[in-house]
Amino acid sequence: TASVACAAVLAAVRAQAGAGAGARLSAQRFLFLGAGEAGTGIADLIVLALVRRHGLSEAEARRRCVFLDSKGLVCASRLEGGGAGALPPGHPRRGLADHKVAYAHPLPFVRTLLEAVHAVRPTVLVGVSTKRGAFTPDVLRALADGCAREGLRPLVMPLSNPTDMSECTYQDALAHAGDGVLFASGSPFPPCAAMGRLGPRRAPPQANNAYVFPAIGRAAYETCARAIDAEAFLVAAEALAALPTDADVADGALFPPVASMAEASLKVCAAVCVHAQRSEAMRGRSRGVPARSAAQWERYLARTSWSPAAILPPRAKM
Repeated sequence: TASVACAAVLAAVRAQAGAGAGARLSAQRFLFLGAGEAGTGIADLIVLALVRRHGLSEAEARRRCVFLDSKGLVCASRLEGGGAGALPPGHPRRGLADHKVAYAHPLPFVRTLLEAVHAVRPTVLVGVSTKRGAFTPDVLRALADGCAREGLRPLVMPLSNPTDMSECTYQDALAHAGDGVLFASGSPFPPCAAMGRLGPRRAPPQANNAYVFPAIGRAAYETCARAIDAEAFLVAAEALAALPTDADVADGALFPPVASMAEASLKVCAAVCVHAQRSEAMRGRSRGVPARSAAQWERYLARTSWSPAAILPPRAKM
C-alpha cells in the first residue's frame, strides 16, 4: 500500500511540474486523515524518498507529514510530558500510540479535518480513516484554495476500502476541488459522463496494490534476496510512477491502465531486481544470479512469465 500510494504522489508531482508549477516532492505537504499503521507506513516511505532523493533530514521530512486521528491533530501537546501547551493529564485527547509519536509535531491542537486543512495547508490529502464522506465539500474547497495560491494542483487520495467507506468519490473531488484535481483511490470507481480531464471512458485512478505486490515478491525470488529492504518499495514506487506518459499524468491518469498491469508489473519487477543485486541488505544467495541491467531483467522476466491465456481456449462467441 505504501509503495503504490507513494507512486501516486510521485506521478502527481510530475503532473504539477508539467503545468509549469516548478513542483517537487520536497515542496509537498501531506495531511492524513486516520493515523493507523497503514497511514504512518505510507508516510514512512514518503519520508524515505525525501531523505534519500531530496537530501532532507529525517526530522525535516517528517514535518511534511501531519496526521489527524479520531481525537484530533496528532501534535506534541498530546505527548505525555509534552511541556508548555500540553493537554492536561487525564484529558481524553492526550496520549499517543508508539507509531504516531514520530509525527507529533509542535503544532496547535485542532479537532476537525477542516481546521487541520486551514492550519497545515496541505497539497496532498490522504484518507485512511474508513469514514465515508469525510472529505466534505468544505474540506475539498479549502484544499484546492490553498493549492491555488501556490500554483499547484491538489492531490486527493481516499484510500479506504471498500467503496462505501471511501472518504470521497472522484465526482466529489471534481465538483469541489476543481477540474485540475489529481485523484487516486483505494476502491475502484466506474467511469461516468463527468470525468473532467480523464474523459468519460477512463476510470478514476486506483492505487491498487497489484501494481507492485507481485513485482516485489518476484524480484525477491529471482534474485534470491535474503530480505526486502525499505528502499525496494521506494524503487518500485519510482518505477511505477515513471510509466504513464506526460500527457497521461497531465490528464490525471497517475497509473498505467489496469489492462496493461502485467506489462507494468514486469517493469517494476525489473527495477527492483536491479536494486536487489546492488543492495547490501537484500543480497543473499544471489552471487550465482547473473547481474543484469533493467532492460535485460525485463526481457528475462517476460520470457519466463506464464499466463493462463497461453493454455485456455478462446472464449466461444455468444
